[in-house]
This record gives sequence, C-alpha cells and structure tokens, in this order.
Amino acid sequence: MAQEEGAPSLAKAKIPNEVSQPLNGSHPEGTAEEAAEHYRQTSPTLKKEEIRQGYKTICDRIADRFGLRVWAPVNHVTKMVATNLGDVDAFARAEMELPGSVLVAVRVLVAFQTPRERPMYMSYVFIGRRGDGDEIVALFNESREWSLLAGPENSADHERVLRETAAHQLDRLTDKIAGDIRRLK
Repeated sequence: MAQEEGAPSLAKAKIPNEVSQPLNGSHPEGTAEEAAEHYRQTSPTLKKEEIRQGYKTICDRIADRFGLRVWAPVNHVTKMVATNLGDVDAFARAEMELPGSVLVAVRVLVAFQTPRERPMYMSYVFIGRRGDGDEIVALFNESREWSLLAGPENSADHERVLRETAAHQLDRLTDKIAGDIRRLK
C-alpha cells in the first residue's frame, strides 16, 4: 500500500498490549516530563490511535472519491459513502471476529425516505490491523454477514480492494433498495 506523504507510518507492527520499559532519572520514578515521554513512547493506546489515524486517511480519500456524504431530499434515493470510526453493531462484530484489532471502515449507505418510511441498507468495508500486526480488509454487510476479503495470505493491494468493494456495495445496495421503493404506497 502506498503511503501518502506526511501520513503516519502503517508499517507492519504488532499492536502493543503492555508497557514494559523502565523510566530513567535520579528520582526513583523519574520526572513528570520523563513519565510523559515514556507514556508517549510505550502507550498501546497512542500506538493504536496512530495506526487508526493512518487508516482514517485512506478511508477519507476513498470516501471523497465518491463525493456522496449528504442525505438526499425526501422521496429521493440517498447514497452515502463515508469514513466510519465506530458504529456500534459493525464495530462490535469486528471486535468479535478480530479481537484486539485496529480498524476503520468505509460505510456504504443507501436509503429512500418518504414522509412515513425510510428503508435503508448499510455495509461496512473495514481496513486495519489485527492484533498480530497483519493488515486486513473485511466486509460486514446489511445481512450482518462477515467476510475477510484480503489479508496477509494474498498480495492484493488492500486499498484497491477497499475501494472496489465499496463501489460494488454501493451498486448492490442501490439495486436491492429498488424493490423496497416499488413496494411503497
């Protein structure tokens, strides 16, 4: 995967789970500045956030290519493609499937809103790192089905897989909602 200039490094690295380096300094526990520096260098939370921000940049770039970020007026089809950092159902399933992972998703949403009803479908195309550091792309679709699309087993361009899967989901969900729209009275 090509790295955008100025973006955080997404080089394969195991996601840290614990702090193990001792502090330096004459005081047995070091100064506040040393403690803060130690935290910045060893914090699993900060490392995960750095990785997450790198993937957010990729997802933002893909979502921007679609240019679909706002709801359509009532009685028109809404098509949205946007970066997603935590819709509860999708991310809970991702955590169940890939414990300890760091993931960001491109959410694909298709809806049709009338004054009384709003049929809607959403799929999530995830990209990120498993706890062992391997990069993956996965799909959680509107039927709540999970599938791993790309991982270390193949040499696919994961950003391309993410982009193409989002485009396919947008077309598929648009076709699917047509039947719902026809049934509305």
